[in-house]
Amino acid sequence: LAKLKASGSGGLLKPQPGEKKETPQERLKRIMNKQLNKQIKKDTAAELAKKREQERQRQEKLAETSRLSRYRRRSRSRSYSRSPP
Repeated sequence: LAKLKASGSGGLLKPQPGEKKETPQERLKRIMNKQLNKQIKKDTAAELAKKREQERQRQEKLAETSRLSRYRRRSRSRSYSRSPP
């Protein structure tokens, strides 16, 4: 039971007797890979947010343009109906 507790609590941090020890180069490589993956996730999220914002602005602009064009059409049609032939 004591063996189980000892290996269960600190088994992840310390290498097991059967495993070979991680070299400084391997450790560095592992750490750098972890950082790289974090950076990739961060960049991907930022890019996605940027695309969403651009799409939102495009939709906003489109809605504004359609509102303006409807207003212009109405005002033109009124002016034509008022003017004498």
